[in-house]
Amino acid sequence: MIDILSSPAEEPTTDPRVAAILDAALPVFLRFGYRKTSMQDVAAAADISRQGLYLHFPGKEQLFRAVAIHHFARALNAARVALTADKPLTERVPEAFDIWMGQFVGIASSDASDLAEIGHALIGADVQAYETQFAAALTQAIEGSSVAPSLAARGVSAADSAQMLLAVGRGSKHSVATRAEFRAQIALATRILCASSAGSC
Repeated sequence: MIDILSSPAEEPTTDPRVAAILDAALPVFLRFGYRKTSMQDVAAAADISRQGLYLHFPGKEQLFRAVAIHHFARALNAARVALTADKPLTERVPEAFDIWMGQFVGIASSDASDLAEIGHALIGADVQAYETQFAAALTQAIEGSSVAPSLAARGVSAADSAQMLLAVGRGSKHSVATRAEFRAQIALATRILCASSAGSC
């Protein structure tokens, strides 16, 4: 069985001052993108001096990586909680996807189109590690649900089902305009997955 409780290489920062900077920096990167975001922009958003920002992060690359790691680690932890809640799978999966992907649907500006490219270059391995752990958590949630035996009888594994839902999530993230629409697409895919279950899913 996949252990979804294993921790990623890095966790969200526990320093409240640093966390406040990272939380303030994320919307700035989403608005301006990596190339157009300056350290001064982030300092202003975090309500600290530029010199104060440099005390924590020597440059934009280090800041960007810290922002991304903080976000992914926090989102993964929250998604795990959602997936292990005492609720039907049809509620747990949309909630987890909303935390993992949905919160950023439709909010990034056109200037932020470089984030995927830069992110892949700077933190691609880290992002892949978090994505793998989210997939593992999703797989275990499906394995523990009432739909698992019906899927297995048709030769469909929980891991296959998790990858299908992830594909729906990735496609929907780029094809819908709002967070609500994204969550609705995941909810529909989960209901379809659960349709073969004899009991409540």
